[in-house]
Amino acid sequence: MHFIILFLAVSADAEWIILNIIVDDVVIGEAPVNLSPTNKAESINGTALIKLLEPFIIEEKNKRLNKLQQTDESISLEDLERVGISSQYLENDLQLSLTIPLDLRAIKDFPLSVKRAKAGLSLYNKDYSGYFNYSVLAGYTSHSKPAEFINKDEPKEGLFELVQNLNYFTLESTASYKEYEVKPFQRVDTSLVHDFEYAQTRLKVGDFFPGVQSFQPSLAAAGLQIQKQYSIYPERGSLNKRATIINVRKSSLMEVYVNGILNTRFRVMPGPYNLKELPMLYGRNKVTVVLIDDFGGREEYQVDLFFDDQILAEGVHNYAYQIGVPSYYVLNEKLYYSKVLGSFFHQYGISDQMTVVGNYLSYSTS
Repeated sequence: MHFIILFLAVSADAEWIILNIIVDDVVIGEAPVNLSPTNKAESINGTALIKLLEPFIIEEKNKRLNKLQQTDESISLEDLERVGISSQYLENDLQLSLTIPLDLRAIKDFPLSVKRAKAGLSLYNKDYSGYFNYSVLAGYTSHSKPAEFINKDEPKEGLFELVQNLNYFTLESTASYKEYEVKPFQRVDTSLVHDFEYAQTRLKVGDFFPGVQSFQPSLAAAGLQIQKQYSIYPERGSLNKRATIINVRKSSLMEVYVNGILNTRFRVMPGPYNLKELPMLYGRNKVTVVLIDDFGGREEYQVDLFFDDQILAEGVHNYAYQIGVPSYYVLNEKLYYSKVLGSFFHQYGISDQMTVVGNYLSYSTS
């Protein structure tokens, strides 16, 4: 009698289940996770993971995750650990908690000077809108002398502003008025303005006043001016890296103090934040960040920041180019010289510690 014994090897296939993915104690979404027969998390769907982590890790590291995907689009949690992202499977809650170190994190820029500071009179609303402003000052003085009391009316003064949005350009015109002058009305400036907001650059055709760039003075003139103006779009950043990075571990109320004065107070979620555009005084500034969590726990960070507007951040440009004819006044009438004025100024931050400056001024008085 012969017995044939068959051994059937039965392998338990790994199981894919949908888990909530946790980062910074917050559910950021769901992804399929591969569990072993011993109920241990082994791998995760790479496509879903990369999409979920895109806002949290820097772009270079996100590209590296793409290379870790296997033929079935999964990424093993061991490979994820080698990249620097550790994981913990929370079986009872059906969650996979990921810990991302700070050097992999995408820092959230949080500009503190978010208030829009419009330079000039330009409008930022509907096409062909406009406004006309005027103000009049009528004053008098009174004084007394022995046996005499004198009241005297002062000359009336006025200021007029006309702004008209012409779709691409904005017309800006200002004038002033002073009673009893030979020519009481004085035209101040008239120009067409266009702001390239994302580039933080202003184009002006007409009257302009360049002021002083670096150590190069110039004259009021009429012509063409192209000038960097960071106040046009403050969220894009400004001249200096006036910033400090704070890693928030819990949902908290954040208070930011600069030189002991409260600058802003707002609620933040967990994660690293780059607090940008802090209002600074020249020289050394003390920045204090206070975090108060939902249970009253308090953390305080202090950092010293140095500010000098002549030192640009690395890769930052600052410039002003203008060409035109200088203007001047005779009896409140605005006139123009025939000589051409050219003024060119450019700054570039080679590094956070070194800035190069180029100036050129061309004007002949002969």
